[in-house]
Amino acid sequence: MPSAVDSPAPVRPLLRLAGTPHWRLDGRDLATGTRKALALAVLAVLEPTLRRSRAADLLWPDTDPAAARRNLRRDLFRLRRSGLPIADGPGEALMLTAVDLDWPAPSSAPPAWLDGIDEVAGAELAHWVTLQRQQLQRRWIEHLVDGARALEAAGPPAQALQAWRA
Repeated sequence: MPSAVDSPAPVRPLLRLAGTPHWRLDGRDLATGTRKALALAVLAVLEPTLRRSRAADLLWPDTDPAAARRNLRRDLFRLRRSGLPIADGPGEALMLTAVDLDWPAPSSAPPAWLDGIDEVAGAELAHWVTLQRQQLQRRWIEHLVDGARALEAAGPPAQALQAWRA
């Protein structure tokens, strides 16, 4: 009988948020189908308590509720078929938590976070994207500081100094 040690760990999707968001799974690019499906997957990662009704309101603000729910189900089907493990949580929540974020390397210029996502739907989604860009910038800086501190603690002063300068 195989043990838990023998089975490989499940491969986690990798999400790049700098520039146009991009998904990879097990070394291959994941096609989300549409920009709204891509925005839905990003919403599910960055807003862990995302409810189906909120996703439909953000992505299809000018559509009647029944059509918005139908569009949401269609895009969820496409995303799941592509390999993204979007689960149904309690209270109509959409959960996509087993994801690794691909943070950009140190740079003197900040990344353009979530490029193009603010143009997918209406003003409420654009506002959400603006707030997420601010949070991602803060998280990226924290990620860089943590990396520099780890290098500093490990001892190679030249690498640590370079990381702090970035």
